[in-house]
Amino acid sequence: MVGTFDIEAVIRQDGRDDIRVPYVVNLNVPPMPTPSSSASSPIGKGVPGSPGAYATPIAPAEARALRNPIANTLASAERGRLIYTQSCVTCHGVTGKGDGPSAVAIRPPPADLSMHVSLHTEGDLWWWVTNGIAGRPMPAWRDALTDDERWDVVNYMIDEFSPNARRTP
Repeated sequence: MVGTFDIEAVIRQDGRDDIRVPYVVNLNVPPMPTPSSSASSPIGKGVPGSPGAYATPIAPAEARALRNPIANTLASAERGRLIYTQSCVTCHGVTGKGDGPSAVAIRPPPADLSMHVSLHTEGDLWWWVTNGIAGRPMPAWRDALTDDERWDVVNYMIDEFSPNARRTP
C-alpha cells in the first residue's frame, strides 16, 4: 500500500523496562512484488520513515533458521571479500551503503548493507544471496556461486558491515 504508516516496535525483556522505538514509514512508491511466501518489513533503503524507504521482503522462516556451516575464519571472510569485490561492489559499493557505480540507475536502490546485515540472520542473508529478491534487481547467485562461496560472502558481510561481527580463530 502507498501511504504513511506510524509504527512502534516494542522490545520486552524480563526484569527490564520496555524499549519503544516509534517511527514513520512513508511508502510513496507502488509496492514491489515479493514472493508469495514472503512478508514485508518496514526497514528499507535509507532511514526508516524517510521518503524513498523501500520495504525489504523477509526470507521464509526456514531460511531465517539456517545456520552457517562455514566457520567465520579470516580465510572464509577473505574468500567472501574477493567474491563481494567481484560480484557485489558494483551495486552495493565498497562500504556496503548501496552506492556502487551501478546503483544510480537501479530502482529500487540496492540495500544498504551497513544497515541491514546486523538486522538479519545469517540464513536471511544467505537466502537473499542465493535466490535474489523477486521484483528487485538483486540477482540470484545460486547458479554462479557454490553454497560454500555464498556462506563465505555472508561471513565477509557480517565482518565488514555488522557491529556484531563474530569470528573464530
